[in-house]
Amino acid sequence: MKKYLLLLGALCGSTFGFAQGDYTPSTTNRFEVGLKAGINNTWIVIDNELTNNEHHNHQFMIKPLGGASIGLKFTDNASLMLEGFYSRQGAKFELTDDNDGGKKIGEKNIKLDYLVVPLLIKYTGVGETRFAFQIGGQMAFLLSGEEENTFDQSGTIENSYSGGPRAYTQGTYLLATTDADKETPETGKFNKKDFNVVADIGLEHDLSESSYFSLGLRLAYGFKDIRAEEVQASPYDLDKFTLRYNVTGGLHAGIHWFL
Repeated sequence: MKKYLLLLGALCGSTFGFAQGDYTPSTTNRFEVGLKAGINNTWIVIDNELTNNEHHNHQFMIKPLGGASIGLKFTDNASLMLEGFYSRQGAKFELTDDNDGGKKIGEKNIKLDYLVVPLLIKYTGVGETRFAFQIGGQMAFLLSGEEENTFDQSGTIENSYSGGPRAYTQGTYLLATTDADKETPETGKFNKKDFNVVADIGLEHDLSESSYFSLGLRLAYGFKDIRAEEVQASPYDLDKFTLRYNVTGGLHAGIHWFL
């Protein structure tokens, strides 16, 4: 984690330093506020080192996000941006009877809702329509979470991570939750915080002297396990997990006003 933070700091410092060296800070319109909304393709990366431990296929998912931003302009081209978003994340997987494929026998659904707070350095070009590049980090605070497996039938997989067969029974099983009313001795827990590195590239267009429209493509890459347990192995799951982390990529649009 330290090397990622050092790299992030170096990138942010070099971006700000470049902009500060070429431009004189503006004396007006230094502060801004904005509203943003967007959609994310969300997925959970699984760090898997065990054999016979991939009885799942990731499914494409689109989730919404929305929130607000404030900014402080250091120069005509460089700003510090603080944002706050409600972001729906998670992933959906087909459960299969064989590793890396096979017949579908059920579905895994992971639902995660976060309050994400990015802190970004923004560098922009010049002109009425200009490019914008942002880089930084964000903290994500879990609002709610749920992991659930549904098996459409009963049966047995021949090869599992344990080295032998593993049986499954038709039904729906709650593996982890943040809802205290649904917790049982068998349900797991989620990590309440996550840290992501964020990169964003897009365009800005002036609507007036005091407002502009933004459109961007953003990637956020997480480094912390979504679950609180070091190892997640459930009698209602076909695979064992040791590290699963959030990744999102999507489009956002916003309107911003200078103060």
